[in-house]
Amino acid sequence: MIRSVLFFLVAGKISVQSLRGRCHSGIRQKFKLLETRGFSGNTGFGPSAEQGTNLRDDDALVPLDHFIDKYRGVVINVDSLPTEGSEFIRRLEYSLKIWRNDNRRGVWLKLPIHLAHHIEPAVKIGFRFHHALDSYIMLTQWLPSTPCTLPPYASHQVGVGTIIRRRASREILLVQERSGPMSNTGVWKIPTGLVDSGEDLQDAAVRETREETGILTEFRGIFAFRQAHKMSFGVSDLFFLCLLDAVSDEICRDDKEILACEW
Repeated sequence: MIRSVLFFLVAGKISVQSLRGRCHSGIRQKFKLLETRGFSGNTGFGPSAEQGTNLRDDDALVPLDHFIDKYRGVVINVDSLPTEGSEFIRRLEYSLKIWRNDNRRGVWLKLPIHLAHHIEPAVKIGFRFHHALDSYIMLTQWLPSTPCTLPPYASHQVGVGTIIRRRASREILLVQERSGPMSNTGVWKIPTGLVDSGEDLQDAAVRETREETGILTEFRGIFAFRQAHKMSFGVSDLFFLCLLDAVSDEICRDDKEILACEW
């Protein structure tokens, strides 16, 4: 039987001053639990001020905005990324934790130039470079413990060469380069160039011919193609030889690229 119990509330904790008489073991255990957890000195109950400052930071975080691709990977929404560095890395780490628990696979993080300051902290927590263009860099992280199966960036560049025929005279158009690999060699060659991103082969052939020689043409077909490796920046190259018919005769060459142009 408990005859008297005296409590003092000091710094938000309950200390047992004395217990007189016999006390059931269950009651003693409850007092011990109260001492361990602590209570507010203002109300007598509830979290102490000290405990409030030790709440998990994760409780106030939300994952970065994203969508799940067809391969159970994560594509982070670049438009919703925080600009402030500490907020970015805290939310990114929290998001990675959630995505690992959800058995997600690859994570794609696109950082435009104005968020380039996020690159170093992202790399420090496991992200790697995938590719970079003039306005952004793409980072990736593979979450499973299995070997990474994320596809590499584009491995080929595509070029065109044009055989431009003037059917009435059975002539073809040749050029000498002012700049390029064949410049200052005296070699006559067909017009050539690279296909722009999103451009079709036939459009590239007609465009390159017009830009270098001023001749307007109609695309007739692909005459041949070849593949080569270890070209510019170490990538492979696909080159398509195209057949075009001239629909104009007047040559107006690009003086910056072309030294001479003749039928």
